[in-house]
Amino acid sequence: MYSVKVKLEKIIDVQRFVTIASKYKDLDLKSGRYLIRANSLMGIFSLNLDNPIDLCYYELNLSSRIRKDFQEWIVNE
Repeated sequence: MYSVKVKLEKIIDVQRFVTIASKYKDLDLKSGRYLIRANSLMGIFSLNLDNPIDLCYYELNLSSRIRKDFQEWIVNE
């Protein structure tokens, strides 16, 4: 599993994030012990969005595409 940290601060961010995540077959978000599908709007709102969360993907060859598509939310920690 590979991951990048993302920060979703506004409702519009979550909506746009879900739209982009829906184009991928297998993306998850991990916050603490919770793991939800990245294209689940209600799932994302169930997470603590005060802190960055992990966007998880399972194929290394997606790395550059993920970084490009989600660049506005990626945080460096």
